[in-house]
Amino acid sequence: MTAVASAAASVSASASASASPSASPSEHAVRTAIGANTPESAEAFARQYMAELEHAYSSGDVTLLRGLSDSKCTVCARYIDSVKKRYGAGGRYVQTDWDVSRVTALGIDGNTGRYVRVWFAGRTALIGEDKSGLRKTIEDPGPGHLTYLFRLHGHSWKLQEQSGRWVAGA
Repeated sequence: MTAVASAAASVSASASASASPSASPSEHAVRTAIGANTPESAEAFARQYMAELEHAYSSGDVTLLRGLSDSKCTVCARYIDSVKKRYGAGGRYVQTDWDVSRVTALGIDGNTGRYVRVWFAGRTALIGEDKSGLRKTIEDPGPGHLTYLFRLHGHSWKLQEQSGRWVAGA
């Protein structure tokens, strides 16, 4: 089990305790039951988003990823579009394992936003395969981190935007 999947499972367990009885989360879908604008809540959502991003790339299913993304988020649209384009053309992603090593809330943006840095230890390459079986490395950045801006919409977090570029190094 990857670090992302492990984190998602722990968030899922805590979230399901407060989820409504009609909710039926799947193994990869983690509900955002933590709706407070706290560093811990933002960090848990960051892990949730990364787990869902990994699921979308490995399965082609962007439904939940879209629900966790702000409609104006350009990086979210790139993630979703790349998945839809590859799977829509009969291809797939064959290696999508992001190894999240830590997540840290950095600061706030207004009343509802939090900047969160996500560190990846030994981030594995993203490898795509077209319908003929030809494989191509899409990215292979090595260890490093990204900073994201998450915003609370009512009681649910959404990714609003990536803040800055990939920073190499652990």
